[in-house]
Amino acid sequence: MTTKACLLEPFIKQPSKVEIRQCLLKLFALHGELIRQANKSTPKKSLPENTLPRLWIITTSASENLLNFFEAKLNLSLWGEGVYFLNQGLRTAIVVADQLATTPETLWLRILGKGNTQQQAIDEVMGFPKGNALRSNVLELLSIWHINLKTQNRLTTDLAK
Repeated sequence: MTTKACLLEPFIKQPSKVEIRQCLLKLFALHGELIRQANKSTPKKSLPENTLPRLWIITTSASENLLNFFEAKLNLSLWGEGVYFLNQGLRTAIVVADQLATTPETLWLRILGKGNTQQQAIDEVMGFPKGNALRSNVLELLSIWHINLKTQNRLTTDLAK
């Protein structure tokens, strides 16, 4: 997913149709800026399509209704379950963390899932040897994330008073 330039848009719940359109707007704005920059440096030479960034919308879940609305399709020959591609011209995919296969390649994405998916991914990390760098890094990031969530919730509660 990240071997080439891309945008990552994570959601902790299913994004709305408007939120997906807003993500697409960000992608197209970036494409426009990259094309303008390329034209300034080399006029009359177009930017190759495959160099434009791809948008990855990462969500814990996505209903069939939402996926059908955007005509998102699986490409099982290249990607596993849970990765739905929009029309080729949109350079966008919706990654549904809770549908991904349980493999080392999907570990980081499954940590962004919820419920059993997230817990299983964390259990996998905890199963790594204590001195394992990946285990240490993931646990540190999860701790920071947990602290940020608690702080954010507390700030929201305090501001509401």
